[in-house]
Amino acid sequence: MFVNISEKITNRLIRDNVIEHCNKEIYLFGVEQFLTTALNIVTTFVIGILLGELWQSLLFVLLFMTLRSYAGGYHASTPLRCYLLTSSIIAIALSVIKYIEINIFVCVGLLIMSGVVILILSPAESPNKPLDSIEFVIYRKRTIVLWGIQFICGVVCATMGYGNILICITLAHIILALSQLFAKVEQKRLKKV
Repeated sequence: MFVNISEKITNRLIRDNVIEHCNKEIYLFGVEQFLTTALNIVTTFVIGILLGELWQSLLFVLLFMTLRSYAGGYHASTPLRCYLLTSSIIAIALSVIKYIEINIFVCVGLLIMSGVVILILSPAESPNKPLDSIEFVIYRKRTIVLWGIQFICGVVCATMGYGNILICITLAHIILALSQLFAKVEQKRLKKV
């Protein structure tokens, strides 16, 4: 997505003797990842501000990305598609938080149902992110621990009157469960081809 800008920045760093030419590919990748991450952070802030749900947007993304990094799930085929899909998911989740009243008991039920999917499918591989057997075991354990921590935090926060935190956790888990289901469908589709 930022190939040209990354190339210019990396070439400038080489020209200014900040980095060596032999390390160009490593820095090129790093600069591109940094720019992509920065764009995602800015987009999250903008969507949160526009919907008047800034802290919810940050919490949702933090919860989702933390758990998803171990649980796996669907990966878009290009960085642009990933960006558009992620931005859409954030906007939808924040719209649900803002405009739909969700009962706490319904939240806990949805949290448990999505948790079952997450715990059964974790870690969900994708063709872009295959795992070896050691990674599989480690990621599965970390997913279980993180899911448990987020679940307990959500329930405790809800009992203390902070229902929006439970809703953020629930939406993050529902979307993660859907992402894992899509990854599974994609895996089966690719095996047939």
